[in-house]
This record gives sequence, structure tokens and C-alpha cells, in this order.
Amino acid sequence: MGRSGSQLLTAFVAAVEVMFRIGTVSRHGPESLGFQAPGLTGPYGAAIGCGPRAGWGDMVFPEAVTELEMYRSFAARTKVPALANMTEFGLTPLYSTDELKSADVGLALCPCRPSPR
Repeated sequence: MGRSGSQLLTAFVAAVEVMFRIGTVSRHGPESLGFQAPGLTGPYGAAIGCGPRAGWGDMVFPEAVTELEMYRSFAARTKVPALANMTEFGLTPLYSTDELKSADVGLALCPCRPSPR
């Protein structure tokens, strides 16, 4: 896999930490039993766990982006890839992958089902 056991464990712990924090804050059902709802927290955990493996040790995760130019601005100012939230309940319009690529987005969190929008 190209990573040490320590790096793999660090990525896993970071992913689980993000999932549990989101689950706790959202008060989503199974957290009281020690489980996380993967539909809600999984995409964020996966992004955190896989980002470093993809060579993205750092990335910016802007929220409520309303125009593609905002992603370009974040990427230009921070010099790291932008992470786009394309999940169905976000405030950001659901852009296509081609539109996101053109705006310097390096990774997108997408819904697993068709969007209600």
C-alpha cells in the first residue's frame, strides 16, 4: 500500500475521530449505542482517512460555497486542494465533476443516492 502500519493506523484513527465528532454533534441515532451512521459521517471520515494517502496532507474544506470562483479563491490563497461538499443537504449547489475540476477542487464528497434538489 505504500504506507507504514503507523501511517495507516494514524489515518484510521483520524477518520474515526471525525466520524464520531460529527455523529456526536449531529445527535444522529446510533451514537448513544457507540455506533455511527455511515451515511452521515462516513464521507467525511473517508476523506480524512484517504486524503493523506492520495498525497493531500493538507486541504481546505470550505462550507456553504455558492459559486465556483469561491473554490478557486480558496485553493489559490491556501496553496492546497479544496474539498467540495456535494452532499444533498449542503448549501453548495451540486456541481458536476468537470465543473469542480475547473475550479481547482481536489476531492468531492458526493451523495450515495440521487439528490432531492
